[in-house]
Amino acid sequence: MVRDIFGNIIRKDPLTGRKTSKKKLNKERTAEIRSKGKAGEDNFRMKAQLSGYEVERTGRGSDFRIKILLLFFFLVFFLLWN
Repeated sequence: MVRDIFGNIIRKDPLTGRKTSKKKLNKERTAEIRSKGKAGEDNFRMKAQLSGYEVERTGRGSDFRIKILLLFFFLVFFLLWN
């Protein structure tokens, strides 16, 4: 997907001068949105795991089930008090 310096989509190909079909633009836009969503989910999962939570995907959509790892908290608690 070709964009100008302001981030707007350019429908005409700068090399050939042909217009890109709406169907192709929609497919590319959907793929771009999907990749951004996947990156956001991976970012959340990484932050939660580093904070000591176990993250599990619940199915469709962007829902997660988070479990606290009690062993991690007991180890931190033990190390802080000794």
